[in-house]
Order: sequence, then structure tokens, then C-alpha cells
Amino acid sequence: MTLMNTERPIIIVGLGPGQEEAASRRALEVVRGGFRVYVAAPGHLATSLVGEPRALPEGLSGDPTAIARFLVDKAWDGELPVVLAVPGSPFVAEPIVSRLLSLYSDDIRVIPGVSFLDTLWGSLGVDPFQNGVRLVPADSAQVQTLGSGRPAVITDLTAASVARLAALAKEGLPGEVVVAHHVGQPDESLLRVPLTELGEVGGLDEYTSLFLPRATVAGSTLAEAVSAQHRGTRMGYGMADLEAAFADVEAEVLEAREEPSESEVGDILFAAVQVSRLLQVDPDRALRGAVGRFTGRLDYINGLGENLAACSPEQLRRFWAEAKRQGG
Repeated sequence: MTLMNTERPIIIVGLGPGQEEAASRRALEVVRGGFRVYVAAPGHLATSLVGEPRALPEGLSGDPTAIARFLVDKAWDGELPVVLAVPGSPFVAEPIVSRLLSLYSDDIRVIPGVSFLDTLWGSLGVDPFQNGVRLVPADSAQVQTLGSGRPAVITDLTAASVARLAALAKEGLPGEVVVAHHVGQPDESLLRVPLTELGEVGGLDEYTSLFLPRATVAGSTLAEAVSAQHRGTRMGYGMADLEAAFADVEAEVLEAREEPSESEVGDILFAAVQVSRLLQVDPDRALRGAVGRFTGRLDYINGLGENLAACSPEQLRRFWAEAKRQGG
């Protein structure tokens, strides 16, 4: 849909995280070039890069369609282009930009910027493609699916959405969350807390995001072990690091050798969960994967049609090695 000629477009500019060196030269030229520049997030550090920022009408707050129409009307009224400046990238978690592009894409030029997500992946050491990370607005219905096992970044926090997430955690959405505050800005901080205690974290605002690693299945004993270990860590009884967690597993195995019992087996399993927690691996998911691999190998060997009862131990080991090569 075209509403204006090319002399009067809307230009959408991504400002990056806020530092001048992180913004592109073209973006800075546009937001300081004397155009009418409206800012989508006046409280964000990136707004300081704009020469003469203009605020969007307060009455339009929270209504992307109304803001899109307002900007189009302004583009018709003046001789200079209308610029919408957004922090980060225009293509990430910007509902106003999404609405503008869906309605008036022929009349819009977009100057990309560095997304807060680019900085977040580096801070977390996470490959979003390998891990299948989802981007979930805190107030969307997708929040109800956070326990599905896929990691997620939760954006657009409000006091109401924080309370809702904490309530979901108490109802069964388990796990630990990384509170990513003002990512890419001078006061950036990352804080790892149990999701059930999210409401107790101060300073959360609209520029705070949450990273929820792969969630543990609610109600499982492994989930209870993870929760107990979080509690122990807060009280000073957690493992100092991954090396200490591995050493604890080895120590528990030695104790079980000396005194085989149900309790010692439980200690081995509990220590293994500690390793999974420090690796940010969902222990339920890991165990399901191990069970799947084991049964898959058995199915493969059954498919060979051999009389296993008549096979020697060496033959059985050869079949098993072949099954591992075929199915992992």
C-alpha cells in the first residue's frame, strides 16, 4: 500500500544499544540531519544520539496502529522525511515498526542497527540458532508455553508481567532465569535467580529482558533436585564450579562402591543433577535423550535378526558398537 511519494518517506533508524560507536554512520547522519525525528523509547540511552528528538503523543502509547497512522500523517504534512528512531534493531521486538512495515512498506526506508540480542548472546555465551531460542513478549499468550523445553528470551517486562511469571513458576513453570538488565549499556548486569524469586529482584524495567534456559519438567524428582540445589547455593552450600561438581560425582561413586545402598545411589543421581545445572542442561531432557538412545540401539540390534542368546560377549559388543555408529 502506497500513501506518499518518494520525496516524503518514513525512515526507520536502528540506533543500537546506545553508545555512539555502536551506531552506524548512516544512522547518525539521519538522526542528526535536521529531519523530524520521533523516538520510540525516550527513556532509553540511545535517544541521546538524536539531535532533536520528538516524543510520540502520549495518548497513542501502546497502540502500534495509531502510531503508524500518526507518522504517516506527519509525513504528508511536511517537506522533510519523518524519522522513527528506535533503540537496537528495528526488526527485533519493535511492534510499531512491524505495523508500519505491514501497512506502508513501499514508503519506508529502514536503516538497521545492532540488536540488544546480539550483545546478549555474547554475554551469555549462547548460540541462539543451535539452541533454538525463542523471543517471547512477556504479556503474550506464548508465556504459557515456556515450560516446553526450548530456551527463551522474554522481553517487554512490566510489573504485571513479572508478577505473572513468578506466579506461573509457583504453579509449575520451573527453572532458573538470567535477568539481563540494560544489555549493551554502561550499567549492564546479568543476575541468575530462581524464577520463583523473580518478583524479589529490584530495578526491573522495560529495558530488562529475561533468559530462560531449557526448563526442567515441572513435578519431576529431577526438578525438585534442581530447586533444592538452588536453595543450597543461596545458603552457601552449592558447588563452587563445574570442576567441583564433577569431583563430587566421583566421590559419591566411590562411596557407593564401598557401601552399595539406595541412599548412595540417590547421592550419585543428585550429584549428577548438580553437573547438569551448572552446564545449564535440563536433566529431564538429558535423561530422556539417554533413554531414547539406549532403546534405539536395542531396536537396531533386534532388527539384525540375530539369535542374541547364542552370541558370544564379543559379538554382543560388536553389535552394540555398530548400533552406536548407526544411531548415535
